[in-house]
Amino acid sequence: MDRGLPQTIGLAVLTALLTVFVARLDGAPAVKEAAGQIAADTAVGRDSGVKIKWLNDANVLALVRTMNERQIAASQIEAASARSDTVLALATSLAKEHADIRRSGDSIAGALGITPVAPALNDQINAEFQAQIDSMLGRSGAELSVPT
Repeated sequence: MDRGLPQTIGLAVLTALLTVFVARLDGAPAVKEAAGQIAADTAVGRDSGVKIKWLNDANVLALVRTMNERQIAASQIEAASARSDTVLALATSLAKEHADIRRSGDSIAGALGITPVAPALNDQINAEFQAQIDSMLGRSGAELSVPT
């Protein structure tokens, strides 16, 4: 198997995760600032007052790192309070896979000479993930299966 294939797949998965998360935030207040280049969009009317800013590669890599760190933390909480071998195996597997994705992202950044730079959106994403983690703390076993 091509050595770059797992990294490419990992980056594609992370891009998809980021896209879904940003789409979920669509109803949230607009972020006023973000790093990146301004791009014209023909779908946006001239008088709409919409100011578009895109994320650059360094921003995406920073967001991927943040999301993976939070997913690893959640998996560790789940593993620590697992009551069955199946749940423990799943949580351990998820933590390992997210650690692998994080290493792939770091490897890609190193190979491309990119230093991850957290965009303004990073704090909001981190807070969303942390809220989920905080809701898991102090709960165990079946309680983790019940949404809060």
